[in-house]
Amino acid sequence: GLLRKSNQAKGLTSLGKEILTPKQALAVKSVVAPKKADLDKAEQVEQLVAHYIKGEQSHDNSAVDVQLRTPTGLHGIEVKTLLLQTNDKITMNKSAIGRKLDWAKTNKGDLSTVAVDLRGSKVQVYYKSGVGSFRIGSMEKVNGGLKGLASMF
Repeated sequence: GLLRKSNQAKGLTSLGKEILTPKQALAVKSVVAPKKADLDKAEQVEQLVAHYIKGEQSHDNSAVDVQLRTPTGLHGIEVKTLLLQTNDKITMNKSAIGRKLDWAKTNKGDLSTVAVDLRGSKVQVYYKSGVGSFRIGSMEKVNGGLKGLASMF
């Protein structure tokens, strides 16, 4: 994590090799934590993905963001929204991957990941079968953006 317990007792915290005061550590956390406006934007992107593929947005804390019934069964989609990132990578931690794999097993479903890149002047959409941490370059660029997603499922 961000804080080292031994330094907390002294009123200091660490980030890398720097020693920060508690006030500075809180400032770092606020930069790292997503803002409500960013979370709202990601929620809107999930709604748009669900709309364009004729799926259903899952409730908060569900293993997948969007569910789609296909002729072969249920399909779970993880939607990642790129807003401010400086690198071209989406990440997913091990416990989140585990929850998604459990969902797929329980529902006898498939999984895929959609990344929606809002960083430039034009929305770019990428697709990859499966879930995990991926570089955008390893994902398939979707022709037609959000509207083109329908052809992927």
